[in-house]
Amino acid sequence: MKIEVVLTPAEIALLPQRDLSQTHAVVFDVLRATSVIITALQHGAASIRPVATLEEAWATRGGRPGSLIAGERDGLKVDGFDFGNSPLEYTREAVADREIIHTTTNGTVALRAVAEARRVLVGALLNLDALAAFLRSAMPEHLLLVCAGSWRWFSLEDALAAGGLMARLPEAEPTDAGTVVGLIHERYGMEPYKCLRSSTNGRRLVNIGLGEDVAFCSRTSSSALVPEMREGVILPPLKS
Repeated sequence: MKIEVVLTPAEIALLPQRDLSQTHAVVFDVLRATSVIITALQHGAASIRPVATLEEAWATRGGRPGSLIAGERDGLKVDGFDFGNSPLEYTREAVADREIIHTTTNGTVALRAVAEARRVLVGALLNLDALAAFLRSAMPEHLLLVCAGSWRWFSLEDALAAGGLMARLPEAEPTDAGTVVGLIHERYGMEPYKCLRSSTNGRRLVNIGLGEDVAFCSRTSSSALVPEMREGVILPPLKS
């Protein structure tokens, strides 16, 4: 298994131009989009439909009666949305059996960028063990780890999650970027909350009163769910 790691939004912007038809892609946006997706599906949401823009979110909801609309801009809930981007909002009572249309600054953009990959999986610290088990079963020849980043920049917490997955796939052959995220995991893997709390995103969330999200998203391997995006909709995965 060869592992390629994409670390910045600038690299993500180029992915739609590539042939990913033989690639398994895993998208990480630990703070907080992919952590939200895992949590919502864990609590019974029927599906998550990621969209890139606010305009697309509103238009999609207009054509899907009964759906919920969720996401953030600048880390905060968008006016008129049902939910923001805090995983703590997505309780079973709130989301069970509902479709959620989801838009965020980076995470949903990254998911859309790899929509043509052979398989698109949703990753976070929350599901690292389950994700590694899934990939060991599937054994793809080429694995692409996409770190969604923040705005236009690299995010430490996404690299930590990518490195944590690589550590669980020791037989894999990483690129140089893979080696970098592996080193980040070696440094912070035993202290995920410390890593998230010290990251740019973590500090910003604490400063706007969302510190509980940082603690929640650092709960490594607390979920056994590996969501998969198929035809633009995120669902629990089919068998590998």
